Amino acid sequence: MELTEVGRIFLVEARRAVEQVQKAEDVARRTHRGEYGRLTIGFVGSATYGVLSEVLRRYRAQYPDVELHLTEMTTAQQAKALRDRKIEVGFVRTPFREAGLLTKQLFTENFVLALPASHRLCSKTEVALSELALEPFILFPPGLGSGLYDPIIEACRLAGFTPRVAQDATQMHTILGLTAVGFGVAIVPECVRLLNWKGVVLKPLVEPRPRTGIALAWHAANESSTLKAFLAQAGKKKRSTVVSQ
Repeated sequence: MELTEVGRIFLVEARRAVEQVQKAEDVARRTHRGEYGRLTIGFVGSATYGVLSEVLRRYRAQYPDVELHLTEMTTAQQAKALRDRKIEVGFVRTPFREAGLLTKQLFTENFVLALPASHRLCSKTEVALSELALEPFILFPPGLGSGLYDPIIEACRLAGFTPRVAQDATQMHTILGLTAVGFGVAIVPECVRLLNWKGVVLKPLVEPRPRTGIALAWHAANESSTLKAFLAQAGKKKRSTVVSQ
């Protein structure tokens, strides 16, 4: 017995169909394990000074077939995008509390004082906040995320003054650039030391120092396997917390 011409063509197509079914089953299994798919990520600019690249490098090594889409956003923009399901996970500045969103702290750091290189306080080993009462400040705007505003304002209040804001700036490099040309002083996350910005001197603040950090945030109702795998890869040091309405 031998196959007819019709039978040979049918056999080729049948084998292709079986291979396609097996491929579809494999993709489905991998997607269920979070090994295949697409992940949309938001991030604050200062997350690129180490933590973002570290997390993404580890994740891509383990999950090379997941397509990543990244968008730089402020913390406030990420909160809205998470609620609207426009992104699945965000790298946000802490403290961060938003109804219905879960968080996982990645790290915390001190704020430091950024001074123009010619400033009178550059000779000091560390600076007390009270010494800045009459200085013009360059600050991150309050409405775009509390992590780079609220801790600074509260620390200054405890030191006995309210900062005199000379300029708002939404990008860390803009804050450092304005500081370098003498537009004012700034209180910035310690991670900016990695930038080694010319014309800016960074000084520790006297205890108690205000602190900030970077956390992952995501929607409490998001059950995506891809997201779960990403969160597991990012680290398990901190417990997740959710803010209720």
